[in-house]
Amino acid sequence: MGKRIADAAFETQPDGSIEDSEARIIVSELVAWMMDVPEDTPRQPDEIVRHTIEQMIIQGTINEVGSTIRGEKDRAKRRAVEAEIRSAAAVMASQATLSASGASAAEISAAIESNVTLLSSFYTDTK
Repeated sequence: MGKRIADAAFETQPDGSIEDSEARIIVSELVAWMMDVPEDTPRQPDEIVRHTIEQMIIQGTINEVGSTIRGEKDRAKRRAVEAEIRSAAAVMASQATLSASGASAAEISAAIESNVTLLSSFYTDTK
């Protein structure tokens, strides 16, 4: 199930927007998250979709603003920015508008793209 959702999300991204290594990170995190529950309470499809969106927002934003983050000499500040991005991505994914009958690839893509753009705008170095 998680692989199908991740595949749908990756298929909607423009070529070159997400590297294979980044895709593997997202998929491995998704699989670990899906398995990190008691056997009698499996993750629900909506949870899986939203978690996938969250991870893709995180990865996309960090990819977009990585040079700005790495430019900060204070390690604590770099960690704080990454924590802010992760927290914001969780909220954004939880509020994404998705069909009750199941999220479409277009809905997933729109949620990812709009939120990566928004978050990136907060952290982009404007010098």
